[in-house]
Amino acid sequence: MTTAGQFRSAASQSPTAWESLSKSRLEFRLLVLVPVVGQERPHDRRAALAPLPAGGNAWLPLLARQHLTSLNEAGRSVGERRPPELPDDALQAVAGAADAAHPSGATPTEGEPEAILSSLPSRLADGSAAPDLAWRIGLKLWRSGRAQRAAEAFALAYAHGCRDLGFLRDHLGLLTGETRYREVIDVAVALRRDGFADHPSAASRLAMLVGHARLALAHPRDVEIARAAERAASPVWLDPPTLLRAIAAAIAERRPFAFTRLGDGEARYLLGEAPVETSGLTDEEALAMGDLVWENWFGAPLSAVDADRRADLHAAFVDAVRSADVVGVCSHERLRADTGHYGYLAWQEAWLRNLDGGSASRLFTDAQVHYRLNAEAPFLATLLEGQDILSVISPHPGCSSAAATSTG
Repeated sequence: MTTAGQFRSAASQSPTAWESLSKSRLEFRLLVLVPVVGQERPHDRRAALAPLPAGGNAWLPLLARQHLTSLNEAGRSVGERRPPELPDDALQAVAGAADAAHPSGATPTEGEPEAILSSLPSRLADGSAAPDLAWRIGLKLWRSGRAQRAAEAFALAYAHGCRDLGFLRDHLGLLTGETRYREVIDVAVALRRDGFADHPSAASRLAMLVGHARLALAHPRDVEIARAAERAASPVWLDPPTLLRAIAAAIAERRPFAFTRLGDGEARYLLGEAPVETSGLTDEEALAMGDLVWENWFGAPLSAVDADRRADLHAAFVDAVRSADVVGVCSHERLRADTGHYGYLAWQEAWLRNLDGGSASRLFTDAQVHYRLNAEAPFLATLLEGQDILSVISPHPGCSSAAATSTG
């Protein structure tokens, strides 16, 4: 995550004039405004953009040049490790023991994780194999698409005392991915009983996983998936071509158009701010979710923000969703497939249904529709070609009104 300090250092260099690029008559300008603690106005970091490619997602290399990293990658470096790949000779040695136990030869291929897994219970029991071996075998099975067998290997590693933070992340992550949410809670209860939550980097992650599992259990998947599918088949749902026509009409008529997307990050932010009677979470779980997503977005925990400013922002966020022309929401396909975020997303679906009693006039589309739009018309060129465009990314209060005043 790029910190305010890094941006302060970058911005201290003499900023150049607005850098722009042109492809045909299409011009893009990007200004990133980042608030710096203790200062009234943000520093700006004006990004010099390379020429746009003909298609594809050009934002990824841009973000890489701006030294941004994802929270998922950053989180893996804090007190956690993945076990090294099990060497082939070790695989062969353990598999050889499994072959010897089955003289008929009716065993999986030598060195195959399935063969090693079949011999693991006895080897772990007699001490000839360490619990880490079960973890490594589980990872191999998981990576090859055999999640159920991987869960068996992880269960063996856990039962025989493996408590490495990287293993516990994998174990709980696999259980979550396989919708075994009740088991996530059971493991978490045992870990707390054993003092695992005392670890400085573990308590908040554990709280977030448990909170997610409880949310998932509180919102039956079949029901939520069916509701989302029904919405996508209704007149309130805009497919990509219809959405493009709606945006084009707004541009032609020179009127504002707001398309607000709600994903798992927004869901965790809302959960972090929601009253416990609304979210169903404990204070610890809500805090963990809010802090994590805020660190991802701004490099600091949500709990460090002044309470009055948080309240103002939350009110503005809800108002933005309420007044949007189109709200991007989770599709039924994602609700079915994204089991790792299902609890957050399902809760957000219920929150949105309850907003204003579920406005009958609200229009929806897939929150990930921008991928489709960009694939069909990179950077919305068919809409924006020949237009004067100013694109601003900023959480700074009053930015939109200031930009509107200065640009007319």
